[in-house]
Amino acid sequence: MSSLSRRDFLLSSALLAGAASLTGATPELDPSRSRAKRPSGKEPVRFAGIACGGKGESDIMEMFNAGAEVIAVCDVDTRASDKIIRQIKGKFPNVRVYQDYRKLLDRERDLHAVTVSTPDHMHAPISLAAMERGLSVYCQKPLSWCVNESREMKRMAAKMGVTTQMGNQGSGNDVLRRTVEAIQSGLLGDVTEVHAWTNRPIWPQGIDRPKQVDPVPAELDWNLWLGVADERPYVKDAYHAFNWRGFKDFGTGALGDMACHLLNMPFRALQLGSPTSMQPELDSNWAETYSRRSKVRFEFPARGKLPALTLYWYEGGLKPDKERVSEVLELQKDKDKLPGNGVVIRGSKGMLYQGDDYGTSSHLQLKGEEKAQLIVRHPAVKAVPITLPRTNNHYREWLEAVSTGASTYSDFDIAGPLTEFVQLGCLAQRVNQRLEWDATSSRVTNFDAANAFLRRKHRSGW
Repeated sequence: MSSLSRRDFLLSSALLAGAASLTGATPELDPSRSRAKRPSGKEPVRFAGIACGGKGESDIMEMFNAGAEVIAVCDVDTRASDKIIRQIKGKFPNVRVYQDYRKLLDRERDLHAVTVSTPDHMHAPISLAAMERGLSVYCQKPLSWCVNESREMKRMAAKMGVTTQMGNQGSGNDVLRRTVEAIQSGLLGDVTEVHAWTNRPIWPQGIDRPKQVDPVPAELDWNLWLGVADERPYVKDAYHAFNWRGFKDFGTGALGDMACHLLNMPFRALQLGSPTSMQPELDSNWAETYSRRSKVRFEFPARGKLPALTLYWYEGGLKPDKERVSEVLELQKDKDKLPGNGVVIRGSKGMLYQGDDYGTSSHLQLKGEEKAQLIVRHPAVKAVPITLPRTNNHYREWLEAVSTGASTYSDFDIAGPLTEFVQLGCLAQRVNQRLEWDATSSRVTNFDAANAFLRRKHRSGW
């Protein structure tokens, strides 16, 4: 099995020749744009929804239902924008429609905010352009396509003073926040082992690039869909509107798609920060797409009083050995079968099991207890102080913060580093090598070709 495909090797060599350091300076922005735009008085947040299909549709409708005013929508496929217009035109009959987000941002001067729900490769370009104009941003997960983009988005948000939030909606749930409080209180003791697994991918991976070429539908602007990615022919159902997730040029595979949900709680509770190494195990290695099944082992150093930790990620049907999750099996109807998604955190005093994607259902079992209990009912948790703010709605939390200037629980200050950690795992999957990461210098130290993929080279004209 080759560790780095010929296509990736040639690309990495070209990019490394001109790659700047991730820690390099960024040109100063126009001072006239260095202030966030916010509603005055009791007026609603005026926003534009960029991408209207799939998560874009649900993000727009969540903001709509939470009381925001929809000023404009944008989608490269007019079938998606037409559908959303039919849903909101009764309340907002004058919503303007765009195919090109750049025209929307240039023309819509009365906006306060945007939602960004495109394929992964366009998250950062659109979000950065919006923030540069003083607009607050709600961006879908993962925050970016590569490490450098996550850092740039965090930096831009801080520079412009805008309100941000990533779309890992479990962040707004009381159970997730209570679980973070419980773990940080020391209930689990010294945590040295985390296991997380997902039933994804549920889209094509482990395949080559399609060879056929199909006519582009009249409703779709294929050049705008590609955006910063390299040019390639349109193929019906190959990429748009769902199957792009497994293709390395557009998506970030199962790890990029789900880890910002599944590992959101442990990343916060255990103050993980940056790993020092990532070891992938792939069932196969493909130039175009991520593999069908994969396991990644992350090593994290000691963090203050917290000990060094190993985190294992499983996808494509792979799961932890049964002896590492025996308490979880006891909770299942089928005692021999794990559910499709979950997280287990093992400490010196007990075990915590997150039983869903979003961190909204957790069980705790301390040493000496016969069975795990829901964390919200566990007697030991009742004595843990409430230290985190609460919200009744992830989307409303962002809208209220856009109005007040407050921070959100999943702003880019936390979403950026979380996504960076996830992207480092994706990087190891891409090059199929154990990688050693130096967070201080922001470089892979043992396999230089991997450093080319820390940032993206944009297509000409983008």
